[in-house]
Amino acid sequence: MLLVAIATAALLAAWLYGLPPHAGAQHARFGKDETAPVAVTALPPGVPAPAHRNRTPSRTSLPTRIEPLSDQFAHSRDLYGFVSSLHGSSQLGNGEATRWIAQAYSECWTYALDPAGFNSSAQAFAKDSEGDAAGVVAAFDRISSRCRRFAGDRIGPEAILDLKIKAAAQGDLASEIEVFAQAAPMHPDSPSFTDERRSLLMQRALASGDPAAIAALASLMGPSARPGSAGAMPAGSVRSEAAWNLAACQLGIDCGPTSNRVVYACTFGGICGFNSVRDLYVRGLLAPSDIPYLDKEIALIVNGAGQHGVEQ
Repeated sequence: MLLVAIATAALLAAWLYGLPPHAGAQHARFGKDETAPVAVTALPPGVPAPAHRNRTPSRTSLPTRIEPLSDQFAHSRDLYGFVSSLHGSSQLGNGEATRWIAQAYSECWTYALDPAGFNSSAQAFAKDSEGDAAGVVAAFDRISSRCRRFAGDRIGPEAILDLKIKAAAQGDLASEIEVFAQAAPMHPDSPSFTDERRSLLMQRALASGDPAAIAALASLMGPSARPGSAGAMPAGSVRSEAAWNLAACQLGIDCGPTSNRVVYACTFGGICGFNSVRDLYVRGLLAPSDIPYLDKEIALIVNGAGQHGVEQ
């Protein structure tokens, strides 16, 4: 884990000081063979690069509706195939595609590292759960089934951070916010991580109206933020984090029982038995005294989304 921490710090420093996205660690080094580096932007082993053909659409063909990547991710039964389908777009500079590759790796890396251990954890969690063993098993089964073809691949935290930095460099705002939120606690005295920069990212996310960027602000504006540092907007508490996440839900992020936030809370945090992100916060994470203020803060964020002159 020390090597992971050193590599992570190097990557964050490269992003912080404007070096190329891959100036830090270039490769993932996780899994069974740690001596054989694999470029994190490469296709999964054995998958050929997609062929590019110039095709002229038929005049009589109807336009095809392209499913948003967020929906493709949510509905995918095979995240290995999902990643393979995005590789070409990522290589051509599509930051959203790169971010979703990172998201797939985030879901799958613990399973890929040790499938048997992951499944054993499912049984242990289910045994220790208080009345929701079926829900625990379902959460673990969702990940193991979606990630099955990643078994043995090295797609751990270093690879994930590398991809997020790459996505940020490609212009993906949600990834830029996520990298900033991850780096800020490591550099508390750095002039690059001031309240002003935090506020600027918030302004850009709100102006964009992008639900993914709004959701990314949850960790940036949660307990790590200074209360009052975001002006009139929520900041500095678990309730603030909840407000940003739940505002993103209202703006279109998947927040149901199979959403990544609910599933990850169970599989990675041991917080199981909730049927939505709101249920997770209201019943599982927030104090009763927070609830009367929560919806007001959510409304404040939702009303500010898409506006270019958000009150500070």
